[in-house]
Amino acid sequence: MFKKTTLSNTIKNIKSFLINTHLLIKNSFRYKVILLVTLTVMLPLSLFGGYLYYFVYNNLLTQNLSKEIEEPLHQITDSVVSKYRIIDNSFNLFLSNQKIRSNLLKLNREEQTDSLKSLTRLEIESQLKYNVIHDYGWNSGLLKSVFVFEKEDNFFYLHHDYLHGEDFIADHINLYNNLEDKKTEETIILPSQKYNVIYFIKVIKPLISKETIGKLILSINEDELNNKFITSLEEKKYIALIIDKNKNIIYHTDRNKIGSQFRVNKSFYNAVNSNKEFKYNNEIYFIGSQDIDDLGLTSIIMVPKNEITSIGIITKYTFIILATILLALSISFYAAATITKPFNDLIEHIKKVKNKNFKSKMPKYRYTELNQVSLTFNNMLDEIENLFNEVYKKQLLLKESELKALQAQINPHFIFNVLETISWEAKMSGNENITVMVHSLGELLRSNFTFSNQEKIKIKEELKYVNFYLDLQNIRFGDKIHIHIYIENDDLLSLFIPKLSLQTIVENAVVHGLENKIGNGDLNIKIYSKEDSVYLMVTDNGIGFDTKELNKHLINNSDNNENGRKHIGLTNINQRIKLFYGEVYGITVESKINKGTTATIKIPIDKGDY
Repeated sequence: MFKKTTLSNTIKNIKSFLINTHLLIKNSFRYKVILLVTLTVMLPLSLFGGYLYYFVYNNLLTQNLSKEIEEPLHQITDSVVSKYRIIDNSFNLFLSNQKIRSNLLKLNREEQTDSLKSLTRLEIESQLKYNVIHDYGWNSGLLKSVFVFEKEDNFFYLHHDYLHGEDFIADHINLYNNLEDKKTEETIILPSQKYNVIYFIKVIKPLISKETIGKLILSINEDELNNKFITSLEEKKYIALIIDKNKNIIYHTDRNKIGSQFRVNKSFYNAVNSNKEFKYNNEIYFIGSQDIDDLGLTSIIMVPKNEITSIGIITKYTFIILATILLALSISFYAAATITKPFNDLIEHIKKVKNKNFKSKMPKYRYTELNQVSLTFNNMLDEIENLFNEVYKKQLLLKESELKALQAQINPHFIFNVLETISWEAKMSGNENITVMVHSLGELLRSNFTFSNQEKIKIKEELKYVNFYLDLQNIRFGDKIHIHIYIENDDLLSLFIPKLSLQTIVENAVVHGLENKIGNGDLNIKIYSKEDSVYLMVTDNGIGFDTKELNKHLINNSDNNENGRKHIGLTNINQRIKLFYGEVYGITVESKINKGTTATIKIPIDKGDY
């Protein structure tokens, strides 16, 4: 057998050879030439790129940032805010109409007879028509309708389109009902879900009283409020909005956000004041703002960073730098490929050795350094080939011979014939226990011979081993041991496990856990799957033991102490599982003195495809 120490020394020699080869290449003049060529080109380029970024790029970015933010802000003020001034004037015109207020006051304080309702409707709607005659918002088409609500079922209105339909009136009634519980005196703005309008709402109060006698609702035509400039902002993915002093959004390029609160943290205002970047909705923006003092409003513009930095001159300089870097790297790689070709040959030969091709010898070179590498490598190959042929193969043949000799000493047919004779004699004498024991033992041996050439068998075949063994133990102990087997899914029975792994754990549980227990004992076998692994758990309520030393040797794959010899079957199975499937799999054991033991096998789902 290939000795561990010899293999370990060979691995150390290979590592040492590779390290020395690396040092040789690093200290050779060829390596220095490649490094010098790369540094000669890359160092000036790095300095030039740093200058370009910190001076030219930042200066252009600052100039472009001011242009991209200030111009949209002025445009919003000129186009959108100016129309809000018109809307505010229209509000003041209707709210200052004394006849509208006095009629609403009558409806609030007097009994609402049919006569009073008809009279107030005539007077209020007449006043609405009178007010809009000289109102610029109405005449320009910005103001689409005016509604005065005394309550839900008592309202007065004027509409720009006389064929507006009942749905438009119902939309206003729903809006009034939704806002009826709001006590604020500020303007509340909500977009209509059905029509292309935005609603402005204010409460109506008497001049000398704080009571609310009605609500005034203006609907604003969105087509008149927006213009081509706003459309261009949306196409560029700019965000434009206007908020009042309470941070209510009264205008937004996304109409669904109108009427909501503008919620941002302190970093937003720091970005506004210092032209810093701000992350909003997972994108980077630069932000600008402008206060409109007479209206108590603030206009805000948020410009995507990529819109500001996408300028031609930066693209041109970037292209020049990238082209130069690619040229420099091409020269460096060409030099590297030419000079380091022999070392690539070395790597290819090492790969061949990895595939057990020990005849892959390196050629001679003109240079002394490379000849030394070639000679060392070839000597190492000779040593490895000698070890492989003289030690490993011989030990393997010896092992096979010993195994065949051992198998030849046992004649299976002779054993089965003897067992059959014993079984027949037991039946003739009426001793059923001996009959069952002989049958179970025979089946155990038969299964062992059947699968003698297999390292792994199906779980259902392994369970046969276990059942035959447990049948023998049941006769030996009588009713002392109660056995329970749980299988989560019958499909698990078709999966493969290392042969005799479960049977070994069951045997340990009986011999070391339950055999010396006073009174009855329980033995539970549970087979289940979790994620990509299969678990075979054996639990007993036996005498238990200290698992500290055992687990240490299960982890280290060793059995060189007293505890390891006591549980040599467990360490052997654990090593086999790790050899088959890797270090993350194996056996874990948990035990408490006088409480019991749980041993769990963890293996991957093995369908026997490899």
